Amino acid sequence: ADIGSAVLTDHVKGRMVRRGIDEAEVRRILAQPEAVLPDRPGRVVAQGLSGNHLLRVFVDMIDNPPKW
Repeated sequence: ADIGSAVLTDHVKGRMVRRGIDEAEVRRILAQPEAVLPDRPGRVVAQGLSGNHLLRVFVDMIDNPPKW
């Protein structure tokens, strides 16, 4: 599955608001991650730099489309 097509869950929307993370920045990381690492079966972590911060996006790959 393509992580770039991942859908945003309500849980993640709340986390992003609390942390001041813009959806466009998360989409950029999903489209062009610096690394995609395994987390647990069915989940990967896409990561990349956002300014001076490392942004890690956890994506559940067992869903179609994937969810983050």
